[in-house]
Amino acid sequence: MLKDFLDKYGRDTTTNFYLRDILKDLNLKRSIIMRNKIDECKTRQSPYKDKNNLIINLQTSNEKGSHWILASKKFKIYFDNYSVVPIKEIYENYFIDASWVYNTIQVQKIDTKICGQLYCFVLKELTEDKRFEDIVIDLHKTLVLNLFLKKEYNSYTF
Repeated sequence: MLKDFLDKYGRDTTTNFYLRDILKDLNLKRSIIMRNKIDECKTRQSPYKDKNNLIINLQTSNEKGSHWILASKKFKIYFDNYSVVPIKEIYENYFIDASWVYNTIQVQKIDTKICGQLYCFVLKELTEDKRFEDIVIDLHKTLVLNLFLKKEYNSYTF
């Protein structure tokens, strides 16, 4: 399933425009923003259509983007491929109650460029009623522990 997803959407660095296209193709509501725009999502006049599912670049609007994260009010999750704790802006604007969860295990190897695609994949899986914890564990097994490569796709590389 992940292999098919990456075969379709690629394994290279993504732009906000490409992420928008992937999510549109998957028919998923979302907003793709830069870190310094998070606080704008709190207002009713927010220019962002969907404040419930945010894919956020950790750089600001005047910097070159480097790494994406996913924050979802709808699913009450924060997902970072490298298992970095939630950024301050998310704590201040989204973690309103204690029911939020975030991953504490890494699911992406440092030398790969698939973070944008993985956030789209996770959002897709969540909308298909898969548990966040199960998604994270499966990604960790597949991408970090290389079970994906050892078992089914010996010649497949990321």
